[in-house]
Amino acid sequence: MKRSLYLIILSLLFFTVLLNPYAVMAKKEKDFPLRIGDPLPSITLTDLEGKEHELRQSHSTPFILNFWASWCPPCRDEMPVMQQFYTEKKELLPIIGINLFETEKGEKEVQKFLEQFGVTFPILLDPNSQVAKQFNVFAIPSTYLINEKGMIIDQWIGPLTSEVLQEWMQHPSLHK
Repeated sequence: MKRSLYLIILSLLFFTVLLNPYAVMAKKEKDFPLRIGDPLPSITLTDLEGKEHELRQSHSTPFILNFWASWCPPCRDEMPVMQQFYTEKKELLPIIGINLFETEKGEKEVQKFLEQFGVTFPILLDPNSQVAKQFNVFAIPSTYLINEKGMIIDQWIGPLTSEVLQEWMQHPSLHK
C-alpha cells in the first residue's frame, strides 16, 4: 500500500514537471533570463532629463549595473555605500542605476530620493520593467558586474556592501 502511494505521488510529480507548459516555454525562451557569462543585450533607456542611453555602446570599460526603487528599504541602505564608491572609483568601475520606474509614484519621488542620498551616478528609468525582466530581477536591489566586453561576470542580490564592491574591484575578469 505504501509503495503504491509512493509510486503514484512520484508519477504525479514527474508528469507535472514534464508536461508543465510553463516549463516548456521557459526552455524555449533564449533571451530570458540573462545569466553570468551572457553578453549584455542592446538596452536603451532614458534618464530623468529624457536623454537616451545605450548601455552596450556607452561603455568600453567595466561597470556596475544596479536595479533599485525609492520605496525599497534595502535600496536605501545601499545608496550611501554606492555613492561613496562611485565618488572614489568612478574612473575605474562606474555605477549605473536602473530605477524600476513602473513601481514608483512618479518622477518627483525618484528625484527626491536621489537628492536625499546625494546620488551623482547616472540613473536610467525602466518604465515598464522590461530590462528588469530580461535580467530576471525578482528582488531589489539586484546588481550586476559587467566587464569591458559587455559580458555579465557577477551578480549580487540584496544591498551592496563596501566589501562586495572591493571584491569586485579585484575580480579576475577585470584584470586580464
